[in-house]
Amino acid sequence: MRAGLTAAAILVASHAAAEDFCPALAVPAELAMVCETRIVDGTATTMVRPVGSSLASFNRLIVRRLPEPVDDPAAWLETQMTLDLSPWVGVVEGLAAHPDNPLKPEALEPLLELFRSRVDEVSGFARRACEPPEVRDDDRWTMRCVYDADVAEAVVFLELRQTDGLPIATDFRAAGSQRARQFEALLNGLRVEDR
Repeated sequence: MRAGLTAAAILVASHAAAEDFCPALAVPAELAMVCETRIVDGTATTMVRPVGSSLASFNRLIVRRLPEPVDDPAAWLETQMTLDLSPWVGVVEGLAAHPDNPLKPEALEPLLELFRSRVDEVSGFARRACEPPEVRDDDRWTMRCVYDADVAEAVVFLELRQTDGLPIATDFRAAGSQRARQFEALLNGLRVEDR
């Protein structure tokens, strides 16, 4: 049993080490950011984030290799900026269909249809500030979202690199254009081997 656990730990550690993108990102010390790789939901995930800042939680860059190929990169990028509210629809529809519900199904159907349409609107809300996905010459798909509210700005940038091996997904969230430029420069310098 102990040997099995040790072997599993070595396998996870070697997988994480093999997928550590920190050396490829080469984060300059003057940016006052830290780069670390952790296993998140079974996937090695590299994160770059500011240190010593009260606003650090609003700024982060993530790089990870996806566990399987992506057939439609544009749709995949759009899905990343779509809220999944289907559980709420299921709960409401379950209550409406419950045998103890005193309301007639025909009376509820117009309300349910209105609820479904509103949920569809809300689920795509975050995507409204996004440009359409586009492909670059080097087979990198990107999508930029800018949320601008008079005195504040936030940028979300998603990228999918199609490689000969499994694709690499990157995204950053930046509270302001200066940090967004820094993250984008790091991504432009990222060189990865196809595996």
